[in-house]
Amino acid sequence: MTDVKIMALGGVRENGKNLYVAEVNDSIFVLDAGLKYPEDEQLGVDLIIPNLDYLIDNKDRVQGIFLTHGHADAIGALPYLVSEVKVPVFGSELTIELAKLMVKNNDASKKFKNFHVVDAQTEIEFEEATVSFFKTTHSIPESLGIVVGTKEGNIVYTGDFKFDQAASRMYQTDLARIAEIG
Repeated sequence: MTDVKIMALGGVRENGKNLYVAEVNDSIFVLDAGLKYPEDEQLGVDLIIPNLDYLIDNKDRVQGIFLTHGHADAIGALPYLVSEVKVPVFGSELTIELAKLMVKNNDASKKFKNFHVVDAQTEIEFEEATVSFFKTTHSIPESLGIVVGTKEGNIVYTGDFKFDQAASRMYQTDLARIAEIG
């Protein structure tokens, strides 16, 4: 039997700081690595990131970081995470270019270069799971949903998205793929 766990290290009931973990047996898959900007009354605080201690303590088990889109709520904590947990980062072409800028502008992570461009047809085989992607609609192009396929079933993570039937076909959520996954 496959042991599957899903945890939120940030992003629950808040706007930003998205970071979710899918554990399949001994493998950890990180879904987004975002930040949150402080409230007005949080004087002196520049940004807020999820607590990364669990991932740092288990960095040898982390298989990769999978990004849904290029907004700071999905990629803003990436420099802090990759400076401690040096694993591949996956995302669409635009998302990866924005992630590279984010990482490059941080002294602790600016030498990190392990980025990989994926799209809705990409499927990545790992020992414990298969990770694939599907198109979603968002206010930023090239947004993707992520599927972590396990022997017990699929973990589907959408990140931020919206249903916008007026969006051009290139940017519409792939509802057929979602139905296929389910």
